[in-house]
Amino acid sequence: TSVSSSLTINRTLAFVDYLGNVDLSTSVNIDMGAIRTAASIDGTSVWFAGEKKGTIYALKGDTGKAIICNDITNSKCLMFYGNQLYLSTAQGTNLRIGKIGEGICTSGLVPYNGLAGLPTTGSPNQYFFADLDPVVQGYDVLYIADNLSGTGLQKYSKVGTNWVSNGNIPVPVTATGLKGLTASATGNIVTIYSNTASTLYKLTDTTGYNVNIFGTFSTLAEAGLNKAFTSVCFSPVAPLPVQLVSFNGRVDVNKTDLWWTTASEKDIQHYNVEYSLDGKNFKYLSSVEANNTGNYFYSNQKSLGNTVFYRLAVIERSGKCIYSNILLLKNSAVVDVKIMPNPATNYINITGKDIARIELINELGKVVFKQKSINSNCISIPTTAYSKGVYFVRITDSRNLIKTEKLIIK
Repeated sequence: TSVSSSLTINRTLAFVDYLGNVDLSTSVNIDMGAIRTAASIDGTSVWFAGEKKGTIYALKGDTGKAIICNDITNSKCLMFYGNQLYLSTAQGTNLRIGKIGEGICTSGLVPYNGLAGLPTTGSPNQYFFADLDPVVQGYDVLYIADNLSGTGLQKYSKVGTNWVSNGNIPVPVTATGLKGLTASATGNIVTIYSNTASTLYKLTDTTGYNVNIFGTFSTLAEAGLNKAFTSVCFSPVAPLPVQLVSFNGRVDVNKTDLWWTTASEKDIQHYNVEYSLDGKNFKYLSSVEANNTGNYFYSNQKSLGNTVFYRLAVIERSGKCIYSNILLLKNSAVVDVKIMPNPATNYINITGKDIARIELINELGKVVFKQKSINSNCISIPTTAYSKGVYFVRITDSRNLIKTEKLIIK
């Protein structure tokens, strides 16, 4: 609709908590056109942007404001990952997603630093950063919802200082782009929710770091007549009855140590330690009684696998159970195998001890060869049946440790 200028009629930012309470006390009178996006890291400070002026900072309940970045005026989506604010844009020849300064910026003018390697075309909206490779420091995989038809869901991986393309999956409906995107990552399993104006989709990508995206969109909901979706996010949840300051762990071949610290406990009876090998199906491991000291430690004298997910089930005296965040631990031990020759023409030889399973995966993430229950320390695999190109050999040993190596078939 046609509305009055934001210099005449203030624009209001709404804060909504997990109970559904709405706070409309934050109002600004800056001529920035339509506000398209807002982000907060603590529920008090807020950064917002729109079709002009740049990125603006304000405090909850305040009418003050400060422009902290005016490099980009055609703003799409602000999002926090860690303590860093990111912005997507379709403006000019700038890189399409970048940082607003370094760290949390609340005053002064800071630069927009585009992510190196991303294209200078396209119309990105929401995006999701994931940390899938323990060797690469920080976030190493990026998913983008692009609004251009035929582009759809994009995937990039950080290799060195650049982000390289891992392909894309177009929207099922032709001539349609994606508007929203949010996701959750457990291990290499990334569960993605994205939407067009009319449809909310779900897609699961299990290919991991620097492997081409693979998956199929499934429909979750339709907007309906005279309605439209714009973006998607997870709703906030009720706080735990205990404040977990930290939940950490360490794992090796023979032992796993878990420790956590609390700042306050109220009517907590005990903590159940649970584990999962896929990040979805959790099993009971042990129970630790609440001691009200704020410091807890648990040690398991048995290896459960190479990659294990842990969580705490916080049990109140009333019997109510609330779960902590999920902790991912990866075994630092390595699979000692060799693959020769590489590049390969007619065959490859894989040598090593205690090899339990071998898989050959193409660039699309499809397993084209699999062999289990291997009794030999050397196995030869013919490669003449496979097309020339890049593959990945995934080897699992008897300890459930996994090693993946890149293979070229000529």
